[in-house]
Amino acid sequence: MKQFDLPSFDSLSYGVKPKDSDCSPHLTFTSQSFFNPPHTDDQDISQYAFVLFLPTSLRTGRLASPNSGYDITSGPFIFPDHKVGINFEHQHGIVKMIWQANKYKHCTLPSSHSSEFTRLGMSVQINLSIANACENFKKDL
Repeated sequence: MKQFDLPSFDSLSYGVKPKDSDCSPHLTFTSQSFFNPPHTDDQDISQYAFVLFLPTSLRTGRLASPNSGYDITSGPFIFPDHKVGINFEHQHGIVKMIWQANKYKHCTLPSSHSSEFTRLGMSVQINLSIANACENFKKDL
């Protein structure tokens, strides 16, 4: 963030230098049986990506408790070239992961459908388009 003068997620204006404890301004969210083909995040410039997977109630938007009847199955997050991944079959809580998304091919396979729950995914990373936008903004100052 400092290298590209990127504002923090909580910054209300451009030009405030980020602190070491600041968070990336780029968040992505997935839900509702999201899946994607194997890929690397070639447009990411951050060295690592951080992701959370959260069992969530569709009705309330709150975390699904372990005794809620959370019934999403399958839909593993995998690294196909390494034949390893996260099996969500018995997931009844939050899963956190950090990896080099721009270096290692990864994907999410289709999960089961539920009328009451979803698996919410949230990732934090810095992509090239936001760095370019900040660079272009600085040029116009």
